[in-house]
Amino acid sequence: MNNRRAHMVFLLLLAVAACAPACRHSGKPDSSAAKKNPAPASANVTPQPLHLKLDHAELDANGTDRATFTLAGGKNSDSAEWDIQYQAEPVCAKIIEQTDRSLILQSTLAPCHITVTASAGSQIFTKSISIQEDLSDSDGDGFPDVVELTAASDRSNFRAWFTTIAASQFEHASDAWPAEKRDCAGLIRFAFVEALKKHDTETLSKFKYLARTGMPDVRKFNYPDAPLLGDAMFRTRAGAFKVSDLDDGSFQPYVIARLLQEANTHFVSRHMEDALPGDLIFFLRFAESDMPYHSMIYLGADPGGEPALVYHTGPVNGTAGRIKLITVAELMAFPDMRWRPASENDNFLGVYRFNILD
Repeated sequence: MNNRRAHMVFLLLLAVAACAPACRHSGKPDSSAAKKNPAPASANVTPQPLHLKLDHAELDANGTDRATFTLAGGKNSDSAEWDIQYQAEPVCAKIIEQTDRSLILQSTLAPCHITVTASAGSQIFTKSISIQEDLSDSDGDGFPDVVELTAASDRSNFRAWFTTIAASQFEHASDAWPAEKRDCAGLIRFAFVEALKKHDTETLSKFKYLARTGMPDVRKFNYPDAPLLGDAMFRTRAGAFKVSDLDDGSFQPYVIARLLQEANTHFVSRHMEDALPGDLIFFLRFAESDMPYHSMIYLGADPGGEPALVYHTGPVNGTAGRIKLITVAELMAFPDMRWRPASENDNFLGVYRFNILD
């Protein structure tokens, strides 16, 4: 019996050994087979025909919007020769980047229509973009975005020219500043538009005295060629910008001191230490019914000097008045407390900043 039982066990072990390889792979894929028969290579896919792509067909004339033209498909060796046709002047876009396969255009501040042609061997592709006037007023201050100095360098350059030109009138009033427009608001308006100009030899020749002239110009635009507004740079009423403002007198080349405060600047503070060079301060003296609003320009301080202000007195005692330059400390100690730029003075409206600077 023992011999028969041992013989049966031996036969059973032989059967298990013979079945084992098949049992181990039962119900599972054979990965080695997949490796021997890989999927077809992607190189066998037919490439796309050569064509021209455009990401944006409409841009705003805001100096920042961009359109990208891309030569796509075809062979890697395909390249384009680019041709740009503007259907209006001045040129309303500038080239930011150009390669054999792509072209990036950025809008300026002028609207127009542009046609771009890409020639690649015997194939010619054409796409067009339209650059529309930018009528947005993102901050609702009444001034279109295209006339606001959004670049820090432009704001700095404007402030430098504005304060320099305003202070120079104390030394010698420019003949370019009409005598009939010489009052406190007139000084602000004159320095404002002159600061926005291109300061070439002709412009600088109008000033017999300027403490400095080496500052860069505002780059976004130069007066009187302001986008949308031209030479009518001052608002006559408060409120957000509307397209109808361009035709209904909402912008003019001339406004009085009250409108400078109400519609062209915004409140900053009732403390002089919060003022930046080129900010304005306003006083309202109710007893002076003919000219109750008075304005001054904060100049800041020269190195080693004291913060100062410059202003025109307006007509005084039958005279045309004159330009005065005074330090903040002197004005704070002025005998008539109604002229002190102090928070406790009800006649002092506070420090204000041009809307185009914020």
